[in-house]
Amino acid sequence: MPKRNFKVYYTEYTPDGAEYLVRNSDLKNHNVALLRLTSSQVSGSTVTSTSPKLLQVLALDKPDYIITDADQNGEPILTIEFTTQAPVGQNEMQRYARAAASVINEVPGAFVFAADKYIRHSDASWHHRTAHKVYLASAKASQIYNTPMLTFDWPFDEDEYQNGNGGLLINAETNTPPDPSATYPEMQDFFKYINLVLKHHINDTRSQLMPEGFIRDRIQLMEKKCPLKYVRIGKSPGFNSVAKIKTAELAEMLLGKKGPNEVTPLLANVTAQILNPKLSKSLAEARLELRNFWMRDETVIVATEADPLANNRGYGDPFSGTLAAVDFIHCHQIDCHLLINRKRNLIMLFNHPNAEVYYETNLSIPTDYEHLKSIEDMKHITTTIFTSHIAFQLNKSIKTFFNLADLIILPKNIYIGRPQI
Repeated sequence: MPKRNFKVYYTEYTPDGAEYLVRNSDLKNHNVALLRLTSSQVSGSTVTSTSPKLLQVLALDKPDYIITDADQNGEPILTIEFTTQAPVGQNEMQRYARAAASVINEVPGAFVFAADKYIRHSDASWHHRTAHKVYLASAKASQIYNTPMLTFDWPFDEDEYQNGNGGLLINAETNTPPDPSATYPEMQDFFKYINLVLKHHINDTRSQLMPEGFIRDRIQLMEKKCPLKYVRIGKSPGFNSVAKIKTAELAEMLLGKKGPNEVTPLLANVTAQILNPKLSKSLAEARLELRNFWMRDETVIVATEADPLANNRGYGDPFSGTLAAVDFIHCHQIDCHLLINRKRNLIMLFNHPNAEVYYETNLSIPTDYEHLKSIEDMKHITTTIFTSHIAFQLNKSIKTFFNLADLIILPKNIYIGRPQI
C-alpha cells in the first residue's frame, strides 16, 4: 500500500504528544506532519486560512489532537482528547464538549480520561473518585450519530495513590504532555482503535466502521460501566443540577401563571417576574415560531448558580460538558441525530445575576432587550451569531450553549439556541 500524507494537529503543550500517537499507531507507516493549531487559526486573524472541514470539529472547543488527511483537503479523520481531570462532581465532564463537537460532525473521536483517581483533602486524607457519566454519554452519542466516540480509561494503580498523580500512571519520559505507556492493555485498545479508523478511512469504507466487532463490544462495555443511577435527573448520584418538567408547566411559568417553586425546587430562584416579562410571554405564546419546542411533552433544564465573574472563571468546561452529556443521554432519540426529532427540549439556565454581565461582555453583539418586540427579533440574535465571523470569536462555553440548547435563560433575559433556528 502506498504511503499517504496525514497531519496531526496538536493544540496544547508540545509536539511530544503527537509523536506519541504516531509512534504507537499505524500512522508511523505514512508521511505525517506534526503541526500546532494556534488560537489565531481557530478564532483569530488567520481563521480564514483554516480548512472549513477542520473548523467544524472545532465548533465547540479544541480537542488535544486532530488527525487529518492532507491528501483530501485536510478532512478530519479522528479527534483525540487526553485528560487527567479528577472525577469530582461534574468535573468528569471537564473537557467533554471537545468530544461532542467531533461526533456531532460525524468525525470519530477518542476520549482518554481518568476514570479512577485519588484526590487529597485538606486534612491530608485521600479519597478514591470514580467517573461514570462519560461512558454512557459517549455510548449514546455513538449510536445517535452512527459515529464512534470511544472512551479509554487512563491506566491507574490504587496502590500508587500518593504518586503525585492520584494513582494515574504517567510515562515519566514524556510527561509534557502527560501520557500513559502504550504497553497498558487499555492503551493498546486505544491504538487499535486509531488503526481501525485509519484503515476504514484509507479504504473508503467509513460506513463499515461502526459494525466492527471491536467497536460494538467497546460501546457495550461503556454502557455497562455506567449504571443508570449515575445519570438520574435531579438526584445524587446523577445529575443533581438538572430538572425535568412538563413543557406545559414551563409555559405556565413563563406566563407567570405558576411559580417555578411549584414546578421543581431547582427552579425556585427563578420567577417570571425576574425574567424579562415581555420576552417570556412572547416565548410562551410562540406556538408556531417555536413549534418544534412546544410540541415536545417534556423539557430538561441544566441549571447553575455559579458566579461567572468570581476569579474571572466564566462558565467553564464542566457546564458545557454537562450540557452535552445530558443532551446525548436524556434528550436525543437513539439512531437519529436530527434535532427536530429530539424527544425532550434542552434548556441551559443561569441563576446568578452576574450571568447578565457575562453575556453582555462575551456575546460580542449589542443587544437592546428593551426594544425586542418578537420571537423573530430574538431569533435574529442567534442567526447573526452563526452567519458572521462572531461565531469563531465566542467564548467556547457560550458556543456550546448556543449550539446545543433550545433556550438559554438568564435571570432577566432569554436567548433562543441554534436548534430552534
